[in-house]
Amino acid sequence: MEPAMGASILSTRGEWRALLAVSGIAAVLLLGFCLLPTARRVDFLSDDAYYYFGVAEHLAEGRGPTFDGITWTTGFHPLYAFLLAGLRRGLGLGRPGLVLASKILNSLAFLGAGALLGMAGRRLWNPSAGRWAAILWFSNPNALLLVGTGMEGAVYAFALAAFLAALAGASASMSLGRLAGCGVLAGVCVLGRTDALLLLPLVAGLRALVRLAPVLRPAAGSDRPAWSRELGRAVLEGAVFIGVALLPFLVWLAFARHHTGTWIQGSAQMKRIWRASATEGLGLWGTVWFSGGILGTWLVKSLFKVPSLKYLLPVAPGPRPATPLRNPREGRWILHLLWLFPLALGLAYSVGLPKTWTWYYTPGLVTLSLLAAGLLAAAARRGGRYRRLAPLLLALTALESYGYLAVKAVRGRHQNQRDMIETAAWIREHLPEEARLAAWNSGIYGWHSGRTVINLDGLINNEIAGVIRSGRRLGDYLREREVTHVVDVSSYMEKHIPEWTEGVEYRQVHRHDSAHMRPISVWELMP
Repeated sequence: MEPAMGASILSTRGEWRALLAVSGIAAVLLLGFCLLPTARRVDFLSDDAYYYFGVAEHLAEGRGPTFDGITWTTGFHPLYAFLLAGLRRGLGLGRPGLVLASKILNSLAFLGAGALLGMAGRRLWNPSAGRWAAILWFSNPNALLLVGTGMEGAVYAFALAAFLAALAGASASMSLGRLAGCGVLAGVCVLGRTDALLLLPLVAGLRALVRLAPVLRPAAGSDRPAWSRELGRAVLEGAVFIGVALLPFLVWLAFARHHTGTWIQGSAQMKRIWRASATEGLGLWGTVWFSGGILGTWLVKSLFKVPSLKYLLPVAPGPRPATPLRNPREGRWILHLLWLFPLALGLAYSVGLPKTWTWYYTPGLVTLSLLAAGLLAAAARRGGRYRRLAPLLLALTALESYGYLAVKAVRGRHQNQRDMIETAAWIREHLPEEARLAAWNSGIYGWHSGRTVINLDGLINNEIAGVIRSGRRLGDYLREREVTHVVDVSSYMEKHIPEWTEGVEYRQVHRHDSAHMRPISVWELMP
């Protein structure tokens, strides 16, 4: 049994003041973001966020999972999409109201995730570690900017934090009932992002090691437990946890299959196609090098996206569970889960994707922030140079975090999307309501133009993967779908001209020049 830790970097009053300060700053920033006008808000929102808005709108109206009202899609994560659909239907929101509701939902999820991480830190170490876990989360610029993307990241973070808090609370006495309860929350995480499926074998495997450890290395003077009994318990625990966690995901798959005819996630399918294209002709070692580059980028970015961790990791002792557990292994395996989960994700992405996107880092932001709080708790208990260095390292963390936020607040992340908004306005004013457009980046154009815009990169249109794999001409697909115009960045369109213009006559009807990005063009397909 490990004693509870009473030492801390700051006084209890100092920690509460720091927590109130950083949570207050976060709340003000989130409120300001919610109140931004559309032209400024789009500097932060991802174009892909509008895919969620479009899908949520159609789900709320009972038209099934579609972005454009024509093509089916499974290229989204259901938890966030159905929450937005519920808000849209329950509150009778129009398009501006739905976008605002998404910001409020993400803001509340971000704040709730901080509170839950505080609970997890308190259960794993002590109340001081809980306060630091919340402080590190609320002051993390990349966690705050998750809200700005408009994607599923903040809601997913809330689900992960709830799972970790429940897991930490159950660790002192992990009965089958408690494990099943944790499985329910793990299932919610999977609905938040499908890649949370990796949580399931990790948790089951770590729990199995806890069960089998006394068999492999019995304590001095104790009898070795029966191998078959402990293995049977490990299998039963794993089956209960994974089975319960998979139930909501299976319901989602049945829903997707019923409406779209497939249970495969469309966006993941397209990214696999992009991956095959990116590695074509590289050979074995070229592909290994490509994968290593993705993994290396993932590891470095994961570390740097949690400012406190990269400063604390080289100097702080390793965190250990300090709750009054019957067996220290019962808490220690959770600490290993905190770094193994993002590492497992990085390995999976490195062999299956062409790159990683901003919101993919959500699990690392959650688990590594909690791990950093554990490092602070360990530094406080160890004392000496660890405790003396901690205030300096925390000051560096604050300087980097709020400096980065200040730069992003002024510059935004997607200034080029202002031009997409302006092009959408031109479409709304100059093209008839019956016009049907297509675009590779179709979110903003479809949402703000008020016209039907079919997605061509396949992230939110399940049909494109089949078109690519069949070798069909994209121009034929445009004809089949009665597309009248194509809109996108001019150079991107020109890159794809052989694909979409073969056998198709077209003319440019609009060109939007910009200082923020390459020109955007609207092309009319001639009858």
